[in-house]
Amino acid sequence: MTKADILRDWYTRVWENGDLAAIEDMFHPDTAADGLVPGLALGVDEFKFLVATIQELIEPPRIVIEKTVEQGDWLAGFASMHTRSIDLRHDLKVGGMVMARFDGPVIVEAYNSFDFITFFEQLGLLPDNTVALCLSGERIG
Repeated sequence: MTKADILRDWYTRVWENGDLAAIEDMFHPDTAADGLVPGLALGVDEFKFLVATIQELIEPPRIVIEKTVEQGDWLAGFASMHTRSIDLRHDLKVGGMVMARFDGPVIVEAYNSFDFITFFEQLGLLPDNTVALCLSGERIG
């Protein structure tokens, strides 16, 4: 099984199927995922909380792995999440990147970047064009 196959399994089990126990199976207990929440590395329990919280906002997503690059124990990947908002019932599409180091089938190090601004814009929780507004010096809220 390639690292890309393991990543596909991760997205299927954890994000698409909502199997929070899979996080314990696929994430080393000492692993902390950096980059998803600024200033906070997410261990197993925090990652479970993040997934459960996001799943309260959206329908079960479909994750498409767009690109991957493997080198040694490392995998870098870009994926897009396709889903619908629970309350607004409209489509969402958001991209994210991950760099992960593996020990066999287990993730032992992870660095993530997810487009939360677009995600929250599409959910109606941030104004459209939030980045452009902020670049112009406009305050949000």
